[in-house]
Amino acid sequence: MDEIKRKTLEKQGYKIVGNHSAVKLCHWVKQSLYYNRPCYKQTFYGIESHRCIQMTPAVDWCSENCSFCWRAQGWEGVKIPEEDDAEFIMEGSIEAQRKLLTGFKGEPRTDMKKWIEANEPRHMAISLTGEPTLYSKLNDLLYEAKKERFQPS
Repeated sequence: MDEIKRKTLEKQGYKIVGNHSAVKLCHWVKQSLYYNRPCYKQTFYGIESHRCIQMTPAVDWCSENCSFCWRAQGWEGVKIPEEDDAEFIMEGSIEAQRKLLTGFKGEPRTDMKKWIEANEPRHMAISLTGEPTLYSKLNDLLYEAKKERFQPS
């Protein structure tokens, strides 16, 4: 990923992990920490909103070019040339989530019990942007998530 694209994504709130992955706090993480408002996943499936990582192993890679996609177009292509290891992405995603959460600690609206729990994520939504199935080690990433005791979300 070139430096301009990296800086643009970081300015938009993404934390870049390695060469092609990213994490971004979900709207519902913030709502849960500040106002105790859960997303539908918590309401219907018991998935704690504040403990969910929203990530992608293909932040700038997509093969679909869907006409209804609200994401920025201009993808890098349909094959990630140098793929990071799944374990690196897993560990990097958890660390990125923790870094994104640091600013909530000093905010008076933050539920500190939830903030502490949020730093130990239990769920991972692999749907942030790009096309995750282009990451050829996706099965390994899912295995790493299961090994870390993540639950699907």
